[in-house]
Amino acid sequence: MYWAFNAPHYPYQGTTKLLDYYKGLPTPGKEYAAFVSKTDENIGNILDYLDEVGIADNTIVIFQSNHRHSLEERAFWGDDNSGPYRGSKFSLFEGGIRVPAIIRYPGIFPANQVRVHVINLAGDGLV
Repeated sequence: MYWAFNAPHYPYQGTTKLLDYYKGLPTPGKEYAAFVSKTDENIGNILDYLDEVGIADNTIVIFQSNHRHSLEERAFWGDDNSGPYRGSKFSLFEGGIRVPAIIRYPGIFPANQVRVHVINLAGDGLV
């Protein structure tokens, strides 16, 4: 199964319930937090479905970003940073291309581990 999930991404579209939950945060933080929470909920729904139909143990689930933070106006001029790395979206510096990936593959990748390996998911990352 392949599902290209474009969230969280601008325009930030949190639900009213989640926007109310994060109402104490300033804009755009509350909108982004609500959208990330909705993304988390949707991914949880997918994982629950895989369990329900009995294919979770034989399904690789990968969640990753296509770029780091954006400095574009519609992204509120990059209300984030790339930490110690130079660059952002549209940059080939590490701050533009280092992205997190969350991989779930029961029996192969143990749960609750953090690894800092560099992998290529553009064709040979899992071979």
